[in-house]
Amino acid sequence: MTAVPAVLKPSAKMIWLKERLSTLSKWPYPDSAPCSARKLAETGFFSLQLEDEPDLAACFVCLKQMYWEKNDDPKAEHASHSPDCLFVKINKKEEDLTVSEFMDLYRESIINYKKMYMNEVLNKLRTQRNEFSELGNTKSR
Repeated sequence: MTAVPAVLKPSAKMIWLKERLSTLSKWPYPDSAPCSARKLAETGFFSLQLEDEPDLAACFVCLKQMYWEKNDDPKAEHASHSPDCLFVKINKKEEDLTVSEFMDLYRESIINYKKMYMNEVLNKLRTQRNEFSELGNTKSR
């Protein structure tokens, strides 16, 4: 089990297109590709900036992590893999979002991060419980 990457911790700055785009400065696909850095950022994604996985990006709201190929359509892929994402549901460009929608997106990103973190904690506790249970079974033999 891997830990929740620190880069997924909610950040109000990821609400802004320019901030998400800045994380994609080393994006492996050209601006002319269907899966360009701009198109990815416009659909809510930012780069996790992992040297060994340059095509891995996550949505700042739903935290869905995806690997991308040059000809992927970011908007269609986001909707397909994470249809309940609030960013997908709102489906607006940054300049068309209301203040309330910005706040909703940020709040949703915090909720999703807490869910991911708590699932990690629960999984670690389950693993420890199973290890203790196995240890007890071994001693009683």
